[in-house]
Amino acid sequence: MVQWIMDAQKANWNYFTQTYPEAAAAHQSFSKALHETAGPLDERTRALIKIGVAVGVQVELALHSHFDRAMKVGCSPAEIEHAIVITATTVGFPRMMDALRVWRDERAHRGL
Repeated sequence: MVQWIMDAQKANWNYFTQTYPEAAAAHQSFSKALHETAGPLDERTRALIKIGVAVGVQVELALHSHFDRAMKVGCSPAEIEHAIVITATTVGFPRMMDALRVWRDERAHRGL
């Protein structure tokens, strides 16, 4: 992920947690419960699903964040790209193509 994007995301999260500590804690607790106790999906599968959702909502910052998380839990570049391209028939070809461009930029930046 581009460093300035990572820095901006971190600064925004820090602002949110400092300004709205109860809401931040509730968000973290809710997220943890959904990920860890709501069902049988493993971490890698959940990461790939999150990429598909980010493609659908077309939020580039979310794509970068979820690419990073997917790589950290062991998803391969091919798995990430597959998660992107299979969204075309559900969220639309233009959204998939835009996400694919973002992924290709991310791969180039990472040297993958």
